[in-house]
Amino acid sequence: MSSVGTKQGTRRAVCIDRLTTMDYLTSPAIAETDTSLEAQVAWHFACYCEPSIPQYMVPFALNAISYAVHDRWDNLLQPPEGVTWRGLTEVSVRNVIESLHLDEFVESELKSG
Repeated sequence: MSSVGTKQGTRRAVCIDRLTTMDYLTSPAIAETDTSLEAQVAWHFACYCEPSIPQYMVPFALNAISYAVHDRWDNLLQPPEGVTWRGLTEVSVRNVIESLHLDEFVESELKSG
């Protein structure tokens, strides 16, 4: 479970029709589908994180995945405007990947080259 922090305003919902029949899949299985990385992470946040991670965090996660794929684990990222990460305004790529359980997505991106 991750305590990502909060953002003011309503949480945006996401509808991923293509994945609704995939609710039995785990994150590693989703990472191996031909679905876009953005849709995979959105599904992961909505269905496999408890509590669910707001969808406005998807671009932040994609950025962290990109840095991790390029072996830039110690880079500091800023969460979206209005969001703190356990009270901080910067967080390492490593911490984002580990806390949000994104390692399978990093591995999948590395495999796909």
